[in-house]
Amino acid sequence: MSKVSVPGYKVLEKIGEGAMSDVYLAENEQDKLQYALKVIKSFLKEDEKTKERLAREAEILRSLDSDRIVKVFDFTQTTDERLVLVQEYVDGKNLGQLIADQPIPFIGSIIISEILLGLEDAHREGVIHRDLKLENVMISRSGETKITDFGVSKNLENHEQTTTGMLLGSPVYMAPEQINGEPIDHRSDIFSLSVLL
Repeated sequence: MSKVSVPGYKVLEKIGEGAMSDVYLAENEQDKLQYALKVIKSFLKEDEKTKERLAREAEILRSLDSDRIVKVFDFTQTTDERLVLVQEYVDGKNLGQLIADQPIPFIGSIIISEILLGLEDAHREGVIHRDLKLENVMISRSGETKITDFGVSKNLENHEQTTTGMLLGSPVYMAPEQINGEPIDHRSDIFSLSVLL
């Protein structure tokens, strides 16, 4: 693991990773609180599309005000100039880890209700998640549900275009219209949630 250094933060450990970024647990040197730092991988630090995607994710998360969606606090850089999204740290497990340990249908129905409420908040602001899956839902130790990873989300009001031929999201959870590259709306997330359920 390459050493990660972010001014103002003490990086404690790596807690997750994806195709384009790694997530680290860090302590803010001023307020002493813990945050999740989503850091672009070293080999992608000059990739403009990856940088634009993380910047868009920061912008979208800042626009959403929901207790069921992970909050963003800052958008900064590592000392080697990789972009960093400073997010709320959810001390818990993602939904996939939780159900692997203890699949309980009643608790599952409560979690799905919480995800629906979070999606409602996002959809009200014109934001479609586009990558809803077990790994992108966190359950804190205190039982809070948080939707994470808005890296491929779409803001319907901005009318941004997806690169032709590029499939964004996790195919196993995708609605048919999303797989076929057709226009999507809030119903695409509802389809993904039904697959997750």
